[in-house]
Amino acid sequence: MKFSSKVLKCGLSPMRKFHPYAVAAEAKGRKIYHLNIGQPDIETPKAYFDAVKHFDLPRSSPSRIPPTWTP
Repeated sequence: MKFSSKVLKCGLSPMRKFHPYAVAAEAKGRKIYHLNIGQPDIETPKAYFDAVKHFDLPRSSPSRIPPTWTP
């Protein structure tokens, strides 16, 4: 497969440099939480969604954001 010159200039994600450190830490018995896209596979606490649902800026705030999210 041939890649464009722009893609070739991008390089790998800088986060990849941490992988060897994570592997070494796991080898020492340390628990590593891999926070990649789609991870961790734990349930988001209900309190988080409640806080988002009930978040409100003061009415006098010039940066008031209208609520658009409903669970």
